[in-house]
Amino acid sequence: MQKSVIIADDFYDDAMDVRARALELDYPESDEGYYAGRNSRLVLLTDGIVQMVSHLIGSDVVPSPNSAIGHFRITLKDDKPKQDVHVDPNRDWAGILYLTAPEDCQGGTSFFRHKELGIDKMPSDPEEIRKFGYRDHEHMRRAIVDHDGMDRSKWEETMTVPMRFNRLVLFRSWFWHSFTENFGDSAENGRLIQIFFFDFASRYSQAKPNLTAPAGSPPKPTVTPYNFPRQG
Repeated sequence: MQKSVIIADDFYDDAMDVRARALELDYPESDEGYYAGRNSRLVLLTDGIVQMVSHLIGSDVVPSPNSAIGHFRITLKDDKPKQDVHVDPNRDWAGILYLTAPEDCQGGTSFFRHKELGIDKMPSDPEEIRKFGYRDHEHMRRAIVDHDGMDRSKWEETMTVPMRFNRLVLFRSWFWHSFTENFGDSAENGRLIQIFFFDFASRYSQAKPNLTAPAGSPPKPTVTPYNFPRQG
């Protein structure tokens, strides 16, 4: 049996404090990302978080390199994404922690099936990908995201994990997914989440010599501990 989606409620012992600290951070505007909203400049990622996620998944995981792991994101109703329905390539697990105030929680994270192709996740088998008429994994992913990702009429919503304060949703990153809805007109009442990406530790302990990370030494992300400095 494989785990695909894991929901963990009451993840942080001090979630209101985490939320308060997150609201104090700097959220610079950027044109680099495909997502709607703004990411915090600083991150919160501790060994305890990684250990808890490993426990939930049932296998040792490490932070995915070159990802926005541990950043907070604020998205408001009028924020527009550059992509909508998507998968997160080159990661084993994605995670979203909801930190919107309880009275403002709405929507959540939705999962989709492509109506024409009949797929709810991105295929990994090269032969299956070629049967759909694509050269390789990246060709198929980019074609679907660019052509159909912004048009929800091309998709059937299969499941929504509702937003709940201090709820962590972990899911395999190859599932087609997106936010259910964005809302709010300020950081205090908007969609506030924390983003995580993890890989199985075994991916690096069995790494080939030509990979960036030496065998047995997973890449280290930039980490700011919990007591990150107050700003302003």
